Amino acid sequence: MFGLMVTGMMLFVQGCASDANKRLDQKIGHEPPVKNTSELNKEIQTTIDQDSSLTPDQKEKLTKLRKETAQKLLALRQESLKLRDILIRDFESENDEEIDLIHERMKDLNDQQVSVLFHSVREGNKILGHVPFRKGWIDGMITEGHARSSDLY
Repeated sequence: MFGLMVTGMMLFVQGCASDANKRLDQKIGHEPPVKNTSELNKEIQTTIDQDSSLTPDQKEKLTKLRKETAQKLLALRQESLKLRDILIRDFESENDEEIDLIHERMKDLNDQQVSVLFHSVREGNKILGHVPFRKGWIDGMITEGHARSSDLY
């Protein structure tokens, strides 16, 4: 009986995850293409500037966060482009060790970009006074020193 309940719960969780994936895919499908990061940054800044629900202090902090995030992401992208350039120039090389190193560094840079983005989202939520609904995010904020449990619960 217990095994049947566990199986049922697993199927329910998988169904929920599948629905969430479908909703995200629909959002992505409706999202217009982004021409470049400069255009995206302008759009974000325009949204910040025109949001009448934000206080001047929030706008200032969000603008600072957007600029810092953009600078960090640009530096990571530039490093990734350097590695791609080396890879392309040396593609005929039989130096598999170097190719493997480039691969690992590019994966690391990609992971760093994702970390920067999600850190920015968490910081933006703090500025707006939003507390994430998922406890894992809250625990992560506490673990990373961005909040105390007394601030969030």
